Amino acid sequence: MERKELLDVLNLSTFTAFDFETTGLDPNNDKIIEIAAIRFRHGEIVDRFVSLVNPEIDIPHLITAITGISNAMVFKSPKEAEIVDSFLNFLGDFPLVAHNIHFDEKFLTNLCLRHKKEENNSLPTFEYDKGNIELKNGRYGFYLRFNDKNYKIDKEKYPEPKNLSADQAIEIVNTPIEKSKDILKEFDNGLQIRLGKYGKPPYFLAVRGTEIGNIFKEKRKKPFVGIPKEILEKYKNDIQSISDQEVEEIVDKFLNK
Repeated sequence: MERKELLDVLNLSTFTAFDFETTGLDPNNDKIIEIAAIRFRHGEIVDRFVSLVNPEIDIPHLITAITGISNAMVFKSPKEAEIVDSFLNFLGDFPLVAHNIHFDEKFLTNLCLRHKKEENNSLPTFEYDKGNIELKNGRYGFYLRFNDKNYKIDKEKYPEPKNLSADQAIEIVNTPIEKSKDILKEFDNGLQIRLGKYGKPPYFLAVRGTEIGNIFKEKRKKPFVGIPKEILEKYKNDIQSISDQEVEEIVDKFLNK
């Protein structure tokens, strides 16, 4: 039996594997310091949710030695209250899989209890003949995810995104997105060259939820990359002409430093 068939038989054609790093082993007193969740469909990765979490308590030296996560690393990371909705929405009602499920499940349950959330906090997925449209809740509010692209929801037109109908969702993803004037160039993997503000030079931005955005997230890098002075000088009148090889070298150097 092939893997896809086996997963279908087990009712695991789609599931989420998740893992927590924590300040200790006690789910009642210790806190989560990192969340990693990966969505699989037919055995292939289709989405992921990875973030450090500020536990608002000190991380013991032993835990830092084991996980590599220090107090300094989580200082500017989102706190539980700022990330719990996004995380639970990502989990949805798909089956959950974990290496040590009893441990992670206890921390998940206590996370929900602390913030008075139901563990099944799923958001709707709308069926569309061009592909499913998913309602997502990110750090900056609700948005729609369709064919590997994010679509902003007009808050004035749709003040209650959770109540969107399928027709409204389809209308949103079929409405042309107005391109920001700050975007000087876009690459297929989700990288953009953005215009610097207040006289600052252009820079690279890895758009969240895209191929390159996920890579930055995995490596715990900020999504902004400065462009070296020599490159800015070389293309000072036309930064859009920068070669793909030069872009790749700059990004690789940043990700691997």
